[in-house]
Amino acid sequence: MNEYLQNHRGLVIFEGILFTLLGMLAVAMPGISTLSTELFLGWLIFFSGIIQAYRTFKSRSSQGFYGSLLTSIIYVIFGILLVLKPIAGMISLTILLAVFFVLEGLSKIYLAFELRPLHQWGWFIVSGLLSFCMAIIIWAGWPMSAFWVLGLLVGINLIFFGITLLSFGWAAKNDSEV
Repeated sequence: MNEYLQNHRGLVIFEGILFTLLGMLAVAMPGISTLSTELFLGWLIFFSGIIQAYRTFKSRSSQGFYGSLLTSIIYVIFGILLVLKPIAGMISLTILLAVFFVLEGLSKIYLAFELRPLHQWGWFIVSGLLSFCMAIIIWAGWPMSAFWVLGLLVGINLIFFGITLLSFGWAAKNDSEV
């Protein structure tokens, strides 16, 4: 990996800058990035259903045909619903995200107590409490949070990924100078 990073350092740095800027744009315009994320997910689910339906019909004599067909129909229907009803999609995805954060928080805190003999086990409690805080922020702003929270989180994710790529690119430069 070091060799790749040193040979493609400029590309990695460019990618890092691009992801960071896109993340900043998403954070600055969370409503637009929420809608974009929801529509992207809708199209992704729709085309996944189409591909699965194609594969299902190519192997219609195989066991599991009807289950696979039903799954592909569900994907296509939900994809179409997300694309045609983006506001309902944003609301639904935000509710799922809040539930996810609550369940994730519970599981992290449970994990922390299982890992209690380890030295840094308390960080799992902190992480679990942060997940609860994210769920509370979503619920406290409900229903308006549905129009910004997904875009904000995607933006934050893009920023941290961009910074990670930048750090790898700069580290490769420093490694090649030594």
